[in-house]
Amino acid sequence: LLAAISAAWMKISPRLYKRNMKRNLSYIKKGGRLPYHEESTVEWADDGVIERTEESFLKIPYDEIQEVAETDDYWYVFYAPMKALILPKRDIRAQMPELEQALRGRQ
Repeated sequence: LLAAISAAWMKISPRLYKRNMKRNLSYIKKGGRLPYHEESTVEWADDGVIERTEESFLKIPYDEIQEVAETDDYWYVFYAPMKALILPKRDIRAQMPELEQALRGRQ
């Protein structure tokens, strides 16, 4: 009996989890409390990186950048243990040469 209940739970729990996550994200988005911004502008100033959104302004001095990582599609600029700027390469193609030089110097 316990084996049957366990097997049934293993089958339905992923669907329940996905449905619950979608519903929670919908509530969070509706309330304007998403932990990221859909659109932002990133600038490379002489003294640090500046990220601007409609609701916020973030300035990260270069000496606070802990790590820079690169994948095929993104740059990740870590400035705290669980915080990073995620820069999609597809959106910054025109600035890639200058950006790559700035980021590679900080890796």
